[in-house]
Amino acid sequence: MGMDPGVRVQRAMRLARWVLALLALAAVGCGGSEQPLEQPSKAPAREVDPWALSTSDPNGEPAFVSNGLIGGRMNRFGIGKDAQGRFLPFLAIDVRQPSGEEKILPLTNPLGLRWFVGDREIAPDTEGPVRQTIRFRDSVVESVWSAKIDGHPHRFVCRTVVARNSRVVAQRWTVSPEAKGLRAAPIEPWPTGEHGVFRIADLPVAIRGRMVRGEAGWDWIVAVGKPPGSPATDALADVSEWTFDRALSESQAFWRDRWKTDVEIDGPAEDQQAVRAQLFQLRANTNPLSNFAPGPFGLTATNYNGHVFWDADVWIFPALALLDPDLAATIPSYRLRMFDKRKRAGLKPGEQPFPWESSVTGLETIPGPSRKQIHIVGSVCWMLHLASRLGMVESATLQAVFDASAEFYRQRAVRGASGLLELRDVMSPDEFHIGNNDLYTNLLAEWLLRGRRWQEEPLFVRPMVEGHLATYDGDRLRGYKQTAALLALYPLQNPEAEAQSEAMLNAFLGKTAENGPAMSQSIEALLLARFRDSESAYELWRRSWRRYTTGALGLFHEKPRRESAVFLTGAAGCLQTILYGFAGFRIDSKKQEMAGWSTRLGTDGWLSIQPALPRAWRSLKLKNLHVRGQRVSFTITADKITTHQGD
Repeated sequence: MGMDPGVRVQRAMRLARWVLALLALAAVGCGGSEQPLEQPSKAPAREVDPWALSTSDPNGEPAFVSNGLIGGRMNRFGIGKDAQGRFLPFLAIDVRQPSGEEKILPLTNPLGLRWFVGDREIAPDTEGPVRQTIRFRDSVVESVWSAKIDGHPHRFVCRTVVARNSRVVAQRWTVSPEAKGLRAAPIEPWPTGEHGVFRIADLPVAIRGRMVRGEAGWDWIVAVGKPPGSPATDALADVSEWTFDRALSESQAFWRDRWKTDVEIDGPAEDQQAVRAQLFQLRANTNPLSNFAPGPFGLTATNYNGHVFWDADVWIFPALALLDPDLAATIPSYRLRMFDKRKRAGLKPGEQPFPWESSVTGLETIPGPSRKQIHIVGSVCWMLHLASRLGMVESATLQAVFDASAEFYRQRAVRGASGLLELRDVMSPDEFHIGNNDLYTNLLAEWLLRGRRWQEEPLFVRPMVEGHLATYDGDRLRGYKQTAALLALYPLQNPEAEAQSEAMLNAFLGKTAENGPAMSQSIEALLLARFRDSESAYELWRRSWRRYTTGALGLFHEKPRRESAVFLTGAAGCLQTILYGFAGFRIDSKKQEMAGWSTRLGTDGWLSIQPALPRAWRSLKLKNLHVRGQRVSFTITADKITTHQGD
């Protein structure tokens, strides 16, 4: 890839400094906290667990629990506060401003208990042993720590779980050995009766808590209501009807069924752990009952105000579409609901149907130059077209969306000197550049105006440089915030771009910002697997998640060296490398001639496989993928594809 030797040495030294941490930690993980990540733990290396993330470091990024309806963060001691006593994020998907910025509003975090012997509060021993684990199998977070009571050590264990399809979070605390006179209390004086209503930015939100002392320990149950006018379908649960065991059972049932569909790698254990962690983070933050598409951070942070971007359409949807179509379907459902809302309010011909950022009303929620990222309109339509091919939405219901979007680009375009249409003064997906004729934007506009098909004769300007497609007019091939031109190769699979794949890879690989978002490298790795070789793709794919998951719990971050988790967009990008790169899935208008397996998708599409496995993987098993209502499992090796239907 033409890397400078000095850069190579620096990266090698940086990798050496982190190798002990990567062995000890769970190796997985748009503006948020800019605090530097913690230093590596000095704990001894543990065997990588492909079903969990763990840390013995008492500091660092908080763990998370979420079910896509409610979610929150907690410190190493099972408490919803940071070391300075400030509340960590706790969110409900529909607690948002009803107008204006329409941003998601943080609730007071209810997680945790305070411990007393008499009137003396017992604090965790920060120098004592600490262990926190996020379990993928059932979504339980276990926090283990110690405290001294009358000079003797006592072990505190907190297990936290969110009932999957209810707005209920539960904790079970056990203490051993039990101290005489030990008692517990919530970290705040939470109301337990009918008056447990808090006002969040003038929205009345009911939050009720219930603590029960039983034979199994101390149980702390919290139920979160929905604000007035919320589209959520579930009402506030009666907290008196819930127990920790009931919440755990509901979560276990969901995850037991969910993991029937899995990505199994016969190769390095840290690869398997990373892939499961990425899939877990997406599944935990997406729920069909929410009536919202996931934002870039789900319910783990208030970054970007919880708004919906193209992250949902271009990054998260393709990652979930074959694995969890019911979760993926939240995205087209949200987009169509917002479009209908805009249409009923009087969407004018040529008006932009989908804004760069949206929330409650479907209107644009951000001022400034980011509004010029009009590729969002074509990106939403591209996602809806895929959803139609995969049987998630009826194609007939999409025509009004496609017509309105095509009309938007038609009225936005101008005829240039070449006789071709141009889109001027737009922000590229690169985000460092505002100018004319962004390739990705122009291709999407052309695809829509041509009836969602590619034609050899161009309709819009296709910028060129040095004999191949360029990112935009005046592209100097120097550097970009994030990948842009290569999106013509994937996800668009434009024939002209694919014919120039080698030249485009040579021109654009490795030129995105060192501190940019993770998706660039995952897309580059996908394209290397498709068009060049699987070994360089594998090296880049591992780099694409290792650099972004260096915190104590290996949660996915938006940027390297910064705490900004959990970045669902980055996790989804890495999963796309697996599915559409190494496994080689393609969704096209025609059957791929060299495909090792293919099937028809309705009347206008094909799903094909052309694998490119790296040597480090003896096999890749994709269990119980969903293909238009059918369950299909794939076992892929270097020289064979085996399929079977059913569970």
